[in-house]
Amino acid sequence: MFHIYSYDDAKIFHGKLVQCWFLRKIKGGKTKKNGYSCKDTTCLVCNSKIHMQTDLPSKLKVFLLKDDNIEKLVSGVPKELLSLVGNFEQIKFSKRDQKKIRSFFINTGYENWFQENYSKVFLDKLNLDTCTYCNRNYTLNLIDSRTRAELDHWFPKEKYPILSLSFFNLIPSCHSCNHIKGSPNINWKEALDNYIHPYIIEKHETFKFGFNYDLSLNDYKVEIEVKNGSKIEKTVVANSLKEIYSSNASKELKDLVDLRYKYSDNYIDILINKTFKGLMTEEEIYRLVFNIEIDEKKYHQRPFSKFKHDVIEELKKIK
Repeated sequence: MFHIYSYDDAKIFHGKLVQCWFLRKIKGGKTKKNGYSCKDTTCLVCNSKIHMQTDLPSKLKVFLLKDDNIEKLVSGVPKELLSLVGNFEQIKFSKRDQKKIRSFFINTGYENWFQENYSKVFLDKLNLDTCTYCNRNYTLNLIDSRTRAELDHWFPKEKYPILSLSFFNLIPSCHSCNHIKGSPNINWKEALDNYIHPYIIEKHETFKFGFNYDLSLNDYKVEIEVKNGSKIEKTVVANSLKEIYSSNASKELKDLVDLRYKYSDNYIDILINKTFKGLMTEEEIYRLVFNIEIDEKKYHQRPFSKFKHDVIEELKKIK
């Protein structure tokens, strides 16, 4: 579970784009008397052929146009999103209207419009190279939609469809983490009190990778050190982080342990503190020798950065 530290460019791009889309779908294109246009000649929405959606339930349109609900829905922080959901759930919709609303947000808005046309630009501006949840897989962002990064909805879009396009609900993820995160038993109304949200920095909620190994048995086990009952422990469990790392990080662990015992002295410590010291910065040494970043804010740039860094720090202590 890793934090998203820098996102201003993506948030500005997303906010402008999605707010105009909502207003265009509700009010239609600009005419002499009616419709909507932000009047920005570079706007990707207002200069497109996106028109009013005429079958939207009137109660939905009233809700969206009330006060600053669209702005909150698009750019509101997680607590504001929950508050908005609470207000929305007070409105009584027929089953037919509920179906239309779900289709509008999930299918029309997220899947067929945003994900299809703008997810690549969004991910480029967010500039995260690895999965936010596991940091073990690159979030590939290629033209082929089958290999591009996925966007997980932190508050599940199936449960809260109106949050399908909300900025702080879109989390870059690898395919595996997008499909294992969470549990049907999670109370999402209280989730922010029990789990770490990637956009909310809680510095006191930390975890550390650890390990056990038996060289004679060639047995290497990944551990996670975390305070019992903490939010980060619940988050680690919800995201199956130990299971994920136990299944495919044991080889990375074995390589590091083998490197530690390559010579009688602590070879890892020699590499970092003697061989390259004075020739490179510490960051450059770790990047060259171990292919990782050691700055927490840069973990996302290379897979396994936190895992390897934590393991290396422990191996250096072994005399």
